[in-house]
Amino acid sequence: MGRGKVVLKRIENRVNRQVTFSKRRNGLLKKATELSVLCDAEVALIVFSSCGKLSEFGSSGYVHVPYAFLINEIGQMQRDQD
Repeated sequence: MGRGKVVLKRIENRVNRQVTFSKRRNGLLKKATELSVLCDAEVALIVFSSCGKLSEFGSSGYVHVPYAFLINEIGQMQRDQD
């Protein structure tokens, strides 16, 4: 028998919300890592918490994920202009 459907709504308790965020963020980062390794894909992930704290992941040695995203966007814009 499978799990029941989870109702998605904001968690009102601040502490519970932070704990859930941390666990889900870690799971998402793990999935991004797995996708990168298993599929040889370039993966970039940016997550901001409710208080504005940044968490990022970048495969292929990306040091700063936002910069990698911007470089990709600039390259795409240049290709579109040609």
